[in-house]
Amino acid sequence: MSGNPISDYYRKLALPSWLKAGFDVNFFEGVTPETYKDHFDLLFGNKHSKSTPDGVMFTVSEKCVWYGHYYLWKKCIDTDTPMIVCEHDIELVMDIQPSIYTTPMACLAHDPPDIRKEKRTSLAGGAYYITPDVAKVLIRINEDRIRINSDGWVWEVCKAHGYFHYDKCSHIKDYSVGFTTKHNKS
Repeated sequence: MSGNPISDYYRKLALPSWLKAGFDVNFFEGVTPETYKDHFDLLFGNKHSKSTPDGVMFTVSEKCVWYGHYYLWKKCIDTDTPMIVCEHDIELVMDIQPSIYTTPMACLAHDPPDIRKEKRTSLAGGAYYITPDVAKVLIRINEDRIRINSDGWVWEVCKAHGYFHYDKCSHIKDYSVGFTTKHNKS
């Protein structure tokens, strides 16, 4: 989301880590709450989790995250080119070994240790490598109502078709600045 001060802040922190490692970084404009009303490809149901078995509504920003990933999966298929999908607030903390590119998918990100949480958690959608074949699996989410966040869907597909390499990337969090996605957890 260019022009969003919070997004720009995190991008400025994360980008140098990717450039230093020699990656050619291409930016893709995400769907924002202001442009969300123009997108109709995905059908959202209530979001389900262990703590909310009856589900809660997705926030507009959660839906926007979904569209950002969805459109990159379509791009991967349309260009028939493998890619690393990386959110604006994910920094590369370890080299990505060439062997990762021999797999159909690799989830690369985790949440950093946080005194507010008991343990680190997967951030499967934060940064991941996909091939066009896996993108075709990911994009099938549009065949039914979406009931989990995009991170959960990426995690499920990676569990079935890929590998987890959580030590490669980390989620940058600055509570004094805030975040671009608002989650509905109750």
